[in-house]
Amino acid sequence: MRIPSSMHLARLISAVVLMTILFASGPARAVPVCIPQASGVPALSGPPNWLDSSAGEPTYWPRIDDPRWRGAAARSLGGSGAADHVSFRALRDASALYLSWYVKVAPQLSSAEALYVAFSPGGTAPDLFLALYPNNVTGALSTETNVVPPNPASNQAALRTGAGGTWVSQPALPNWVAANTRVSRDLMTQTWSVNMKVPVAAAYNDGVNLSSAFKMWYEVDVMSSTLGLVPYINDPDVSHDYVWIQTNTSSAGWEEFNRTLVSSDPLVCLRGVSIATSDVGTTYVDSGGTARPNRMRHAATNTFFALPENQSGTNAPMGSISAQFRIANWGTQPDWNDVPSPTTSLWKQITTTPGPTNAGQINTGTKASLAAGNAITFNWTPTSAETCELVGQSGIPAAQAPDGVAIPGIPSCPNPTPTRRLHQCVLVTLSGGGFTYTPASIYRNMDFVNASTFTREAEVSVAGLQSSGATQRDVYLYVKTYNLPRDVNAPQPDTMRDISRVQEILKRGGQDIRQPSAAVATGATLPKVPPLGESFDTLNQLYPTYVVYAYHDTGRTTTRRGTTYKVLRPQSSFGYYINHEGPMAGWNHALEGAQEIAPAFYKVAVPEGGAKTVQTRVVAQERCKCGDIKCAAQGGSMFSSTRGGSLASVALLVGTFGVGGLAFLRRQKGKQEAQDRNRQA
Repeated sequence: MRIPSSMHLARLISAVVLMTILFASGPARAVPVCIPQASGVPALSGPPNWLDSSAGEPTYWPRIDDPRWRGAAARSLGGSGAADHVSFRALRDASALYLSWYVKVAPQLSSAEALYVAFSPGGTAPDLFLALYPNNVTGALSTETNVVPPNPASNQAALRTGAGGTWVSQPALPNWVAANTRVSRDLMTQTWSVNMKVPVAAAYNDGVNLSSAFKMWYEVDVMSSTLGLVPYINDPDVSHDYVWIQTNTSSAGWEEFNRTLVSSDPLVCLRGVSIATSDVGTTYVDSGGTARPNRMRHAATNTFFALPENQSGTNAPMGSISAQFRIANWGTQPDWNDVPSPTTSLWKQITTTPGPTNAGQINTGTKASLAAGNAITFNWTPTSAETCELVGQSGIPAAQAPDGVAIPGIPSCPNPTPTRRLHQCVLVTLSGGGFTYTPASIYRNMDFVNASTFTREAEVSVAGLQSSGATQRDVYLYVKTYNLPRDVNAPQPDTMRDISRVQEILKRGGQDIRQPSAAVATGATLPKVPPLGESFDTLNQLYPTYVVYAYHDTGRTTTRRGTTYKVLRPQSSFGYYINHEGPMAGWNHALEGAQEIAPAFYKVAVPEGGAKTVQTRVVAQERCKCGDIKCAAQGGSMFSSTRGGSLASVALLVGTFGVGGLAFLRRQKGKQEAQDRNRQA
């Protein structure tokens, strides 16, 4: 993947300060997930192809981002906020299932990481359990793309008769697993994936004898020697994990799937009303006339909106879909589902009950819009007390204010300083109309900001979690960056994805894919503000991105393959898309207010039931003229570090090489200027 050459020239206005969390009541597990037919895209038909390389690319697509996954049944697992941690996708044709698990956040790739998947085929066919260890290689881990699962003897398979009974280990994996399963891992991006084609066949070595209706359970284990174990399970009950399934004697409660049904009826197939993170916000318009849907006013009326998409198969009449809006301090909070009483302990409700409803009919197959007059809207004006919560007596300094303009305090406020941040998360709950609402919970905590130097405080909260009995609870933070290299000239390959190739295929439609195309110009200027609805996966590949992923210690431990791990639960993540104009050498970043326990890993001891504040800092290192002592002293291209530069950089050079070191800087100046002229040509 190549970063567009104009990335650092693309102007991203620092406006987005209101983050969103979307929550909808979870789907009833009795309604199956109907797996769509693999029809491909106009330029590439059929199912994803990671197995047959004979035709060459793009028909053969060894990476995780094959465009033919478009339209797959999908589930996001873990954390959200900036992006899901793990994504699952499923497609089908007449003879097979096509399944994919993509681990986007793997803080430390480990040989112990695992994919556990179990099928309950239906009828009299036996249940099948598979344990795959995609990173269990011989020797050191390396970046690999689309390879057979390593060390097959370490992987496991088990059967049990019918839909119940005791698991019986098998001497070897079925032959179809190695023939149809491929794993990938990327050490630079700290990601891994498993693509699995499951043939529908009766014999153990040929496939799984799936009925039309079947059940499936899976768990993805992400391990870190620094943090512990983070299990991601397709079950709302987090106790239904690997240990549970070993002793569980039936498939009762497993997720239901159907590989033949095609229905828009939400009572037949799991379809209904959905909403994306970019479909919620405010109608705020800045002084330049630009819509800023993620900005709100602290002492004036704010119009919030929600734009549900109706894929239920029936029209949603006016007033049938209701929404509740709630806010919480910006940063990281426990997952809504982990908090017994989230509306009283974590979130402040700003709507009344019942909440606002859709102002007009939303036809099936369409999304509500403000222009069509069928959106859900709600006006909220902070009360005097709520304004005091936001500004206090002290007010907000310009560095922390959304527009970079200081906000004066209010002397009559009872609180000396703000008790609630201007940067707020918003929780939207949809209900009513007899519809199924998906997804269950999605968080969006990403902000568009400007650098040279950007700093912002964030809250690390464990409010609402059941007490562990201790006075403090550890929260672990993992900092992951995209397109934020210390040296902009260093290669930054992503072997798992190639956005330029994907966009080219999608834009070419029915053209001959064997011919070159100029449909996508990788050097094209990025938009000032990305269009609503653009996915995080896309934005993370295009923009300089800084994300903080958070996990709290549950106080529990579990054992995998003889090793005991502490169990962590993901919280919401937060971060920034960062703009810098002009030539630069690289990026520095730091997280303050947390204990660094390893590179990119931090720990915060948070009072039980409370919160602590951390501060993020991102610095764009201006390109140094290498004879410029001031630039070098500020941590320029030759001296940049994750901690930022200082006068010690120059002192170290002079102390080590004497005056000759400074002469070296001057000699490099001409070379650097020549390189700059070449890049601008």
